[in-house]
Amino acid sequence: MKRIAAIVAVLLLESCGQSNDRPVDASDDAYHLCDRFKDSGVATECAVDGRTIEVRIDVDSRTAEEICRTTAAAQAKTAHFDERWSLKIFSPYSGDHPIADCPLG
Repeated sequence: MKRIAAIVAVLLLESCGQSNDRPVDASDDAYHLCDRFKDSGVATECAVDGRTIEVRIDVDSRTAEEICRTTAAAQAKTAHFDERWSLKIFSPYSGDHPIADCPLG
């Protein structure tokens, strides 16, 4: 759990950066966030499908819900997502069924 919390903290700090290559729209934000998940080494997969970011992480549903809520709260302050965007977290064992799903906007 501590490992996951630390990784989420890094994700949130990374996505709040003020660099020159900062995302300029929701689609850019989505790919940027997906890159942060993949670069962290926690996510085995991450993809943007329409207005949904789908991440596969080996965690239980309670931890997935916490990651989802924390990520959504941070993105609401810094990203361009509206109510049509969502984050779905899958486990390696959940197939096509998310274990957490939350709006990003």
